[in-house]
Amino acid sequence: MRSDTDTVEFWNDTWSTMGHTFSDYDQALMDCAGNLEPGRALDLGCGSGGNAVWLAERGWQVTGVDFSDVAIEKARIRAADKRVEVEFVVSDATVYRPDGLYDLITSFYIHLWPEHRARMLANAARALAPGGRILFVSHDKSSPPSGWSRKDLESLTTPDEVAAELPGLRIERAQVVEEFAAHAECRPGHEETEDHDDHEPDLHFHGATTVVIGVKDKTESHVPDRPQMPAGYGVGDPQYGFEPIQWSWVVERMTDARNYWVATTRADGSPHLSPVWGVWHGDAFHFFTDEDSFKARNIRRDPRAVVHLESGDEVVVMEGTLESAVATPDILSAYESKYGVSLGHEPEGLYRLRLSKALAWLESDFPKTATRWRF
Repeated sequence: MRSDTDTVEFWNDTWSTMGHTFSDYDQALMDCAGNLEPGRALDLGCGSGGNAVWLAERGWQVTGVDFSDVAIEKARIRAADKRVEVEFVVSDATVYRPDGLYDLITSFYIHLWPEHRARMLANAARALAPGGRILFVSHDKSSPPSGWSRKDLESLTTPDEVAAELPGLRIERAQVVEEFAAHAECRPGHEETEDHDDHEPDLHFHGATTVVIGVKDKTESHVPDRPQMPAGYGVGDPQYGFEPIQWSWVVERMTDARNYWVATTRADGSPHLSPVWGVWHGDAFHFFTDEDSFKARNIRRDPRAVVHLESGDEVVVMEGTLESAVATPDILSAYESKYGVSLGHEPEGLYRLRLSKALAWLESDFPKTATRWRF
């Protein structure tokens, strides 16, 4: 064994005796994710959950992973105190296999031996959704933190090393940041005790920091993954497996359906639900409505909407924003052929759903077929 600090026992003992927990979040996380649209996030080596909770407070669906059950318990208490929901998992981040795809995967100061770090990052890269990003932050080799043992220094990084361990990703940032910091957390070689609670933390030389951001470009479309649902639904449970529905199946049902339910939001925030006729054209759902209808007024105020087919046995749910569209001859022809109704030469009131997410499953084979697409 290379170092005692590489064990669950060491970190459980460290977290148990630590007089201070990590700060609420890391500045690099705010810099990277502060302006991102919330989605699904994974924090590898989450410790006491500061970053995971910070993301959850901003609307992210977060999973935090750490092999210290003591740290995870602290993280769960933190989330409860902040009144946010975070899924915390006790697992070794180097072998953890993420379920589904994530829009953001983070790893802060989880210092691993090079072969273990490469394995963790390779798994993370495979679990990244198109358009998603990995944020990796660790102590840098160029200026090590004070007090570390010679063995532990082997786990330090350089931007080039980390970038090379993110196969298939576009490296948006890879740099060394020089900084000093007051550390309240334990690092290898710095044991904190309960007697330290009422005092300011010692100032230790933080050293340089490796910061790497890798992005998975949106080169693929209609990539299926699992939806995020409460554990009681069984989605993600290995005993059920995962047989994703094909996008072509969704297109077929959206094309063949006669009636569609469109949900919008009234001015007072209450929901409005209405059945409509519509057509699937150009990989998008279109429907007509009078510009003075409740739907149209709701859409002008808040374009967010949900579209659902009638069936609860072959389920298709689409979320996105509704936008005005031009009634092209192809759309008019498809509408008239489907419903036997002529809308005239230049009808108004056509709306197109710009997709952000789609869900589908077979009731007879749920949760195995529960599938999600993100756009």
